[in-house]
Amino acid sequence: MLTKNMDFTKQLADKILLSIFSYLMEFPSMLPPSAGEPGLTLLVVCRRWRQIILHNPPKWTNVVVSPTVSSNDFNAHIKFDTCWLKLDVHRHSRHWLYISLIHDHTLPLLQQNTNTAVQPSGVEIDMLENIIFPTARRAKCLSLPFCSNHVAESFLTFPRGQFYFLESVEMCFLECGQPEPAKGPAKYSKPITVFQNSPFLRHVSIITNNGLNPVTLLLPWYQLTTINLGFTTIPPKVFITILAESSPSLSTGFFTVKFTSPKSRKQNRHSPRILASALEHLHLRLINPSFDCDIFKHVRLSGLLSLRVDLYDSNVGWMMGMYHKLLLHSSSTLHRVEFWDFLLPGGFGGGAAQSSLGGPHLVTPRIKQNLDGLFSILRMVRVLRLPAGLHIPETAIELIAQGEMLPLLETLEVASYAGMDILSMVKERNEVAYRRGGFEGTSISAPSVCRYDVNCPVPPTFLSEVLLWTSMRQMRQVKSCVAFIRSLSSSHKTRIRVLYNAE
Repeated sequence: MLTKNMDFTKQLADKILLSIFSYLMEFPSMLPPSAGEPGLTLLVVCRRWRQIILHNPPKWTNVVVSPTVSSNDFNAHIKFDTCWLKLDVHRHSRHWLYISLIHDHTLPLLQQNTNTAVQPSGVEIDMLENIIFPTARRAKCLSLPFCSNHVAESFLTFPRGQFYFLESVEMCFLECGQPEPAKGPAKYSKPITVFQNSPFLRHVSIITNNGLNPVTLLLPWYQLTTINLGFTTIPPKVFITILAESSPSLSTGFFTVKFTSPKSRKQNRHSPRILASALEHLHLRLINPSFDCDIFKHVRLSGLLSLRVDLYDSNVGWMMGMYHKLLLHSSSTLHRVEFWDFLLPGGFGGGAAQSSLGGPHLVTPRIKQNLDGLFSILRMVRVLRLPAGLHIPETAIELIAQGEMLPLLETLEVASYAGMDILSMVKERNEVAYRRGGFEGTSISAPSVCRYDVNCPVPPTFLSEVLLWTSMRQMRQVKSCVAFIRSLSSSHKTRIRVLYNAE
């Protein structure tokens, strides 16, 4: 009698047991399972437990495939065609899948083939044939690295319409057996069909190190809302082509564009007029754009909310005039603008951008930056970041201080060798906002009465956050000025941070 009453789980509902199991199982599901994964033990306890786990959508929604995830001898020799997780992938067809494929190029089992005639390993083939392709109609998100041309071609030439419900795809094309750039871009013997008839595809991220032109993937650019090519360098012609084809729907874009010679300027003279009214967030990495300053001449972004530009230009540095026409048609919507110095990490290969006061900020005196004209466009901007080494003219500083320029500016990051000119502007700007807001007396007396004058123009906003890069030599004067500004009631809500550059 005592033995029969030992299993108290029989009295528990399936939902309660599933809640208990969720504390023991690994999420997301790993294929093959890692060594000691509790889910394996739970599955073999009894039929009821097995059915509860196999019918648990959160467990199987996110699947990570990695043949080298475990060093356990049992797991290392599991074949995908008999793996317990693979059985569930085939049998239970009511769960949407988010599949991520992990490739470890440092292991001998997955070394890329230097000879294109050599067939890839069975593990690589099974990942597509036994995991990805059988679940094509259930896949909503895919994250796939391709370590050989054979695997890439197998996926790209998969019959059309199979990934009908696919919404997001991340693809990383490694060198694919072509480590030498001289061999040229990857070419496939069959036409690319995998993305044809995928009406729900909206998000695409592509990293290519094999010279592959993203346009040749035949993606439905016209329906994409997010395109991430920030870690793939593309020429200006490809950038303009993708931007033009995706202009009806593109909302968020990240591109790295590399200008190689003045020839690109001639190629882009007859570029199409691009009306990307849906584009709201744009992040550009530009490498030597001085070769073609007119690349944005025919681009119209009427709904842009935020723009970030990372620049590396070994020729002339920043040329702010080339962004005037790009931002002209978004002056009523643009809220955030950032300009960053971009440091190439030993020859750009997809590394993250870095910024510092000592970055590549060559500014040629002969180039007229016309910041007054640029700032007049940014009348709705609330966040502004300017690159190091860019001098703000005195006229622009006075207009910003009086609230006549950048009237809605709240957050400012800027570099100044002296630092005092920027701090004086911050002090005056907050004083103007304080007085025009209808406060009586001076900010030092900290009045509590606010009166609104209908004849007074709309007051500018207070600067709520300021980040100033300046020289170490100015530390004493800057600290004294910051302390004084903080003592004023007009600036008591302004956060001022100062970073010093050691010279």
